[in-house]
Amino acid sequence: RSPMAILSNKPHAFTEICVEKMLADFSFFPVFGQRDEVAKKPDPAGAIEVAKQLDVTPEEVLFLGDSSTDMYTAGRAGMTPVGALWGFRGEEELQKSGAKHLLSHPSMLIELLK
Repeated sequence: RSPMAILSNKPHAFTEICVEKMLADFSFFPVFGQRDEVAKKPDPAGAIEVAKQLDVTPEEVLFLGDSSTDMYTAGRAGMTPVGALWGFRGEEELQKSGAKHLLSHPSMLIELLK
């Protein structure tokens, strides 16, 4: 099973509460919301910190997101940008901002990981 992490521009405490309340059936580590000491996405610092916490290189990371900010973050961090079509923005924006893959349903991630 591949490790999963969360990196959000929402405040850190709020992000932790959301994960605890809505995603309790899943295991995420690390979970990072916006913290004063780390620049917000699309700056790659938080994404690179996630890779270090997971003990993987950025090139080994599929960065799943639903906005151009996420796609730019992934690209700047040296990760593979994957667009979530069920999220905030549409296919055109995700493609224009660098998505290498577009997923219309979360289950499609399983195939991509193979």
